[in-house]
This record gives sequence, structure tokens and C-alpha cells, in this order.
Amino acid sequence: MTYNFTISPRAATQYREAVLWYIDKSILAGRNFDFELNEKIREICLHPTLYRNTVKKFREANLRVFPFTVVYKIDEKNHLVIITSIFHNKRNPIGKYPV
Repeated sequence: MTYNFTISPRAATQYREAVLWYIDKSILAGRNFDFELNEKIREICLHPTLYRNTVKKFREANLRVFPFTVVYKIDEKNHLVIITSIFHNKRNPIGKYPV
């Protein structure tokens, strides 16, 4: 069964910042980042348990080309994937998980 998804305000901000940064470098790079992220979210929604639990029931799915990780939780009762962070892998990992 395909799960629906929601993106936290924090993850939405991280997404906007990343897309704008890539678009500033190249419109094609911005489009490619957006496409790859959407494909990863689609994959997560199709197979939410594919990626392992890491910390406090969070799961992590790395993008293939871009240095980002999608951090999410699963609400099995409501068949919902909650994306909590779109984290740049070069940043301090202390900020990877919401408090």
C-alpha cells in the first residue's frame, strides 16, 4: 500500500534553501535536485520500511547524486510518512533530527 506523506516546516525550509542554491548555480541542477528528491519521496511512500531505523524511530534515505538525506518517521496507523528533515550531508549531524 502506498503511504501519503507530509513535510514538516523545517524540512520545507531546507528544501527551499537547497533548490534555490542549486538554481543559483544552474537551472538544470535545480531541476535535477527536485526530480531526484521527488523520486526518493515516491520510493519512500511505496516502501516506507525499506530504509533502516537510525535514531528514535527516524529513518534515513540518501539521495543518489546529491549530498542530501531524507529523514522521516512512519505513522503506520494513518499510513503516513512524515518527512522531518532534508539534510545536507556536509552539515553538523547534531541538527539532523528534530528536537
